Amino acid sequence: MDVMDSLRATPARPALGRLACERPLRTAAATLADSGGREIRSTTVVAAVGADDLDLLHKLVNTIASEFGIRAVVRAYAGSCAVRFSWPLI
Repeated sequence: MDVMDSLRATPARPALGRLACERPLRTAAATLADSGGREIRSTTVVAAVGADDLDLLHKLVNTIASEFGIRAVVRAYAGSCAVRFSWPLI
């Protein structure tokens, strides 16, 4: 599945809740997965997320990483977070 197919398959509204960052997260994961680990080894998305949405964010990120077969790490800061998607080390 290429990046455009993945984006077309993405629901118009967030699948796991109300997070506005779902589309950028899916775009980053699809771009990384489409590279096959050759051109791009990792990518990071920074998003504004409140503390009350962190659990939902973790569920969303884990779902996306599982769908694309990549690793994901979430780092939370005051009012924002950074999500890093990467290929597993071999």
